[in-house]
Amino acid sequence: MTAAQIRTCDARAGWVPGACLLRPLPLLAAAVVASNDLWLKPQNPGGWLEGKLSDLGICLLLPVVLVSLWEWAHYALRGARSPASAAVKLAACGITAAYFTMLQLWPAFGELHMRLLARVAPFINHTLYRDPTDLLALVMVPLAYLHLRRP
Repeated sequence: MTAAQIRTCDARAGWVPGACLLRPLPLLAAAVVASNDLWLKPQNPGGWLEGKLSDLGICLLLPVVLVSLWEWAHYALRGARSPASAAVKLAACGITAAYFTMLQLWPAFGELHMRLLARVAPFINHTLYRDPTDLLALVMVPLAYLHLRRP
């Protein structure tokens, strides 16, 4: 075994599924979304800043959550301890971009989304405000991909 293989094995031995979710950037995004939804939005419903903060946080956080879920499912079903491939990370970013775009542009999808949120988190008052400028939050998706590519 070469020295490079030993270093790779040592790095993987300490790897945990979903570890990408426990880094500062996703934790900050989760804190922004949670504090915004639980504190800022009730203080100023329909406010411009409050809507943008959630959009930015979700566009960064959702791909990381999807990759983490994939890693945990892969580990649970196959017992394989390995980080998600670049294709999985790219797919998570694509799913996030598509979901967010449909949420903003397709009213029926927005209604379905709101019903789902009401069941998952009934303790939060959910309101969907459509604004074409919300699509600017999609700039966070490539940032999420760069974050996911970090070793």
